[in-house]
Amino acid sequence: MQQPIIDYHQDAESYWVAQLACGHNQHLRHNPPWTIRTWVTHAEGRQHHLGKLLNCVKCDQNAPRDERPASPQVIHMPMLSASALAHPLGELLKKKGWYVSCAESCTGGLIAAAITDIPGSSGWFEQSWVTYSNRSKQQQLAITDEALCAGAVTQATAEAMAVSAQRVSGAECAVASSGIAGPDGGTAEKPVGTVWLAWSGPWGVISERFNFPGDRQQVRQQAVDAALGRLIRLISDT
Repeated sequence: MQQPIIDYHQDAESYWVAQLACGHNQHLRHNPPWTIRTWVTHAEGRQHHLGKLLNCVKCDQNAPRDERPASPQVIHMPMLSASALAHPLGELLKKKGWYVSCAESCTGGLIAAAITDIPGSSGWFEQSWVTYSNRSKQQQLAITDEALCAGAVTQATAEAMAVSAQRVSGAECAVASSGIAGPDGGTAEKPVGTVWLAWSGPWGVISERFNFPGDRQQVRQQAVDAALGRLIRLISDT
């Protein structure tokens, strides 16, 4: 069903403003047919909206032009740091008495770093692996040749990393990343910015492919945000 057009001039303060992964600030609309990922929203009510699909009508090629007038009351927010996502993650894990572990390739330990930036994270973070090469994935996480047969940046590899990290660490849940952050290494099938993320836990194993824009640093940071944001949503729904 088509989302209704919001009249922002009626009461702009009552509507959400979100900063999308693309960097645009705009009013929030849920589940339109044209979507990109966002993991950062206004602090108030952030728990409800974290990890949801939002539409960027300003830059998505398939989206219509945004003809609505901008409200003068819209607040342009700075991008929140990954630790701003790790904090609510920690609160959820502590409430459930759970621990989380990480298995990272393209993010190089940034997910674990965001988590351990939070004071007291030893109460909900178990351990992490940075398995950059295929050999390290096999040696440290027992990833099979079968999982790696199509390359490291695949659904099978990311899922195997997450499942193994959870199993070996004994944590209740785990998150894994494998991707191509650039500037080199991309192909027509897997361009730079391709990242597979996987989450293992009581929900089983869930994975998703992302195509993040930007340079190496931006791709890696968006991967961290996506990994933490989706994990928050999964734990909240479990």
